[in-house]
Amino acid sequence: MEVICRFRQIPETLGQTVWFSDLRLSEAGAPSLVCGEAVATFESIGVCVDFAGGLGSKTVGRVRYRPEGSSDWREGLDLVPCVPERQLRGSLFGLKPDTEYEIECRLVDPAFESAAPLVLCARTWPEEVPIAEVRALPAPESGGMVRIDAQGKPDGWILYRPATGGTAAIDGGTTSDHALLIANAAHVIVEGFEVRGGRRDAVRVAKSHHVRIRHCDVAGWGDPGTAKDGLEQGRFVDAAGRVINFQAGVRVCDGSSQVVVEHCFIHSPRGTANSWGYGHPAGPQGIILDRTNGNHVVRYNDLIGSERHWWNDAIESIANGEVTGGPYRDTDIYGNVLAFSNDDGTELDGGQINVRYWHNWINGALCGISCAPNRSGPSYVFRNLVATLGEERGSTGSAFKMGGGAAHSPGMNIIAHNTVFGPGGGLRSVGFGSGSDRGGYIAISRNNLFAGSGHQDVVNISNDPRNDFDYDLTSRGRVRLATGGETHAVTEAPTFLAAAEGDFRLAAGSAGIDQGCVLPGLNDGFVGHAPDMGALEAGQAGPDFPPRPHGLSVLPLRAASAAPVAGGASSVTVRLVAPPSVGNTWRALPNSPWLSCTPSQGATGDEPAIVRIEIADDGREKAGYRGAVTFRTDRGFVRTVMIDAGSP
Repeated sequence: MEVICRFRQIPETLGQTVWFSDLRLSEAGAPSLVCGEAVATFESIGVCVDFAGGLGSKTVGRVRYRPEGSSDWREGLDLVPCVPERQLRGSLFGLKPDTEYEIECRLVDPAFESAAPLVLCARTWPEEVPIAEVRALPAPESGGMVRIDAQGKPDGWILYRPATGGTAAIDGGTTSDHALLIANAAHVIVEGFEVRGGRRDAVRVAKSHHVRIRHCDVAGWGDPGTAKDGLEQGRFVDAAGRVINFQAGVRVCDGSSQVVVEHCFIHSPRGTANSWGYGHPAGPQGIILDRTNGNHVVRYNDLIGSERHWWNDAIESIANGEVTGGPYRDTDIYGNVLAFSNDDGTELDGGQINVRYWHNWINGALCGISCAPNRSGPSYVFRNLVATLGEERGSTGSAFKMGGGAAHSPGMNIIAHNTVFGPGGGLRSVGFGSGSDRGGYIAISRNNLFAGSGHQDVVNISNDPRNDFDYDLTSRGRVRLATGGETHAVTEAPTFLAAAEGDFRLAAGSAGIDQGCVLPGLNDGFVGHAPDMGALEAGQAGPDFPPRPHGLSVLPLRAASAAPVAGGASSVTVRLVAPPSVGNTWRALPNSPWLSCTPSQGATGDEPAIVRIEIADDGREKAGYRGAVTFRTDRGFVRTVMIDAGSP
């Protein structure tokens, strides 16, 4: 046993004397739940419950819940002990919006009689909010920046949108730091704008709460800079010689909370990020979460880079090593497409207190999802698709970048039902900070599926007894765990319906079907006698991924052809379904100049449209072409298809 006495080391304490007096140890009593809070989003609720006494090695925190008016309880995943904070924490998933929930938390331990449960209540967010006023945008300030500082009310939000039937642009040019600044605002919606420009960020949300940004097209921001020391595709610097980094399509910062970014198309920054060939990537990001107060939702967005405009990270955390960094707490990120990152598809780094990440598709990145470090936890990363890794040079890292060791990453990560396909590592100790244990992390891993040409499916150097890895499909080999595990792993390669076309549903009879384990509240609606491994349950999931609550569909999700011959072209076709419910018209928006579409636009309707996508030879030395075409309706709904021609 050791007792660590700490004091706050700040400049004001320099030279002062510190003492600790009358230290005593006493036996802790039986644990009991004291108080708690439940924090909601649209479809989730985060639970934090304070406890008194001492948790035993067999003490379990149980949670069950039910919607208002129902007599049927549903069991949730066990609460995670966060002993330094004297809390038990957990999340509830798949809830109905605008619904009151009763939540019952209790302690179970064979060594003592269970006390009365602690009951909490929370109401999930409504999809639509009451609008008190519809406004035109304020006049731009000098340089073109638009500032919104309106204060709506919970029962009367303020909506900014283009005039009925029209479109509107916000252009911050190259002299203003931002094209749209939302500062000191509350209960505000910004909808349907085309946002361009801004020397640093296109949209910045600062010191605001209850803000919704939806159905916007965001592009053309940042400083393209020049390559440092004249190195082609090297680190880019501004006119003063400073490395360009952390310039976002949408930045949420300065303690903002309850910010929603949804159904947005974020693409084509002015600059690009360097590859790891020149050191850690620096350059533009699609979305940055920067020291906020948490409780955000980022959903149904397409963040699409390109061969000319790579992200550093599509979704970036600042500051990684701080509890308030990144999503921080009670935040949902789901239903997004994230493509062309020279570092990570998404960084969750920071507090990760009831942070939930699901139904996201990551393509063309060095690493898929970073949880390094998890400063507090728990975070939940489930039902995501990471296929296929590979930054601009084709180099790959890992689908899950983990690490930080005991000092930096004490928080729990729950990693479940993810599908990882293609080159690169799987769930691995990559590292954060310094020290011999910098690759260590704490995780519970269940029902993940690793397939394709990669390696090192599950690796963790940490010997922390909380680690628990099992029921994963590890067909690519090499499981290395300091604590042992994967007793029930499946090692046979799975069979997909059409992996080459981006359809990663398991075929009938495939390995992984009915071979997972039950996770209460997360997968209990499975088909068959047990859950399937991977992100998609056979017989339930459709071919569109990620699932979205609208009818816009483009299939296949990935279209491949041979590389175009010199001076010629090759082509692929996709099937577009754009019903009238998603708008009146649609447009095809390629991310590269060598891509073109026929037709390039059209009217919505009940019948599908066949769109021919042409890949033109642009004289490159390498045979491979990697691109994307995003289909966007006049109401701002989006779907993206990935294009591959030849082998990079």
